[in-house]
Amino acid sequence: MNRLVTLFAILALSAFAQQPVDILIQGGQLIDGTDAAARSADVGLRADRIVFVGDSAKAGIRASRTIQAHGLIVSPGLIDPHAHVMEDLSDPRHRANENYLRQGVTTVITGNDGAGPINVKTALDKWKTSGIGTNVGLLVGYGSVRQEILASSSRAPTPRELDSMRGLVGKAMAEGAFGMSTGLFYTPQNFGTTEEVIALAQVAAQSGGIYDSHMRDESTYSIGLLGSVQETIRIGREAGIPVHISHIKALGVDTWGKSTDVIALVRKARAEGVRITADQYPYSASGSSLNASLLPPWSQEGGAARLSERLDDPAQRAKIATEATENMRRRGGANSFLLTSPRDAAIRGKRLDEIAKMG
Repeated sequence: MNRLVTLFAILALSAFAQQPVDILIQGGQLIDGTDAAARSADVGLRADRIVFVGDSAKAGIRASRTIQAHGLIVSPGLIDPHAHVMEDLSDPRHRANENYLRQGVTTVITGNDGAGPINVKTALDKWKTSGIGTNVGLLVGYGSVRQEILASSSRAPTPRELDSMRGLVGKAMAEGAFGMSTGLFYTPQNFGTTEEVIALAQVAAQSGGIYDSHMRDESTYSIGLLGSVQETIRIGREAGIPVHISHIKALGVDTWGKSTDVIALVRKARAEGVRITADQYPYSASGSSLNASLLPPWSQEGGAARLSERLDDPAQRAKIATEATENMRRRGGANSFLLTSPRDAAIRGKRLDEIAKMG
């Protein structure tokens, strides 16, 4: 019976393919995403569907438009699982997402690091109306949810507040979110406990969502790199949700050489049934903010106004400076900090040690 159904499907596809196609991509080396070796094959498209793969001349395929791809690779579009493009997709100047498309990326996942919106429907409707250049998957942000209920407080939510947070995640999932993201390294998200995150991840899991995380620590700031991987595994296991570690890395001199241990932890968890994956970018730098990289979380509790008050207090300022200096050491010293987007153009593109010498 299965062979008969398969034969009917092949015959139906073959008959369908005999009709003229809108676009024929001819003569390229096809990489089809199955891990098979590249092969010479033509690809025919009708509307938004692939209807033919093979030798178009032999099959007698006619096309309204033919694209010659000799010497080029034809492949499915790539997926970028960690793309900070929320603002770009909403900006008429950048919403075509051309910088991604020109690199072969046709789908982006955004709302990363816990910063995804609560009102998912609003964002998706806006993009649908205005039009964007790539497919997009949107994550609801744990940071956005926590900020909505607890602002910048370091305290734990009450049971009622936790229910409200769960409700916001559930609403976002119902509106089309692919899952929930966290940036547990960032304040005020780093005030949240593992148990709090699990409670919200369980809601995303109920709708078939994923959990994507910039982990609590990629260095030795708090629970350490290996402790953070173990925390992520625990969230996946106890929430019953697929987990993805974003831009996994051993950040700074204290963790160099730990990558083997990290990979071992991930492989062990996968062998035990935890659905865990990770991605890494192909360069040695990382991008963050000076506040997150240098200032201790306690100094940022309550927001910018409270931070300013603490910096005005000599005793607290000295404590902040001591901890910030240690954080700078963790990340390789002042020369490792390159300021790419400060408001002051005079220091843009300069390293922190250069700026210090400017007086």
